[in-house]
Amino acid sequence: MTDKISAFLVKDGYKEKDFELMQQHVLVSRTSIEHKLKPKLYWLRDLGMSKSQIAQAVAVFPPILGLSIEQNLKPTVQCLLDSGLSGAEVARAVAVFPQIFGYSIEKNLKPKYNVLSSSFGSNATAERFRILKQRNEQTKLASIMPLTEAKRCGT
Repeated sequence: MTDKISAFLVKDGYKEKDFELMQQHVLVSRTSIEHKLKPKLYWLRDLGMSKSQIAQAVAVFPPILGLSIEQNLKPTVQCLLDSGLSGAEVARAVAVFPQIFGYSIEKNLKPKYNVLSSSFGSNATAERFRILKQRNEQTKLASIMPLTEAKRCGT
């Protein structure tokens, strides 16, 4: 990670362990502070994620820094809100599984939501997430989301 990026993260209040997580990835070191890093980090913070959660999300899914806020991040968050999750639940889902931002809404997220809704009733996605949350098993989302042929599960 460049000294400029490290200085920015320290100045912005990130702990050393947080930027150590992020510095493991070449993509972070090649990221423009003003045009990519700063806007994404602030946007994720406004979403409700802690700095520690943001650092972990970037470490797990570095491409998040290259995604467009308007074309990728906001529409995905809106899709999750439309499925019945609260803002806090969306922030937690993103913290646990930041790869969700890399999924197509039309080809991946909506079909999965439709399968859950038709199989378990409306608002199934939010209900399943709440059940996982109650059981402290949000990491199971990571095994659910990569399913690429969700429609086959419902037949």
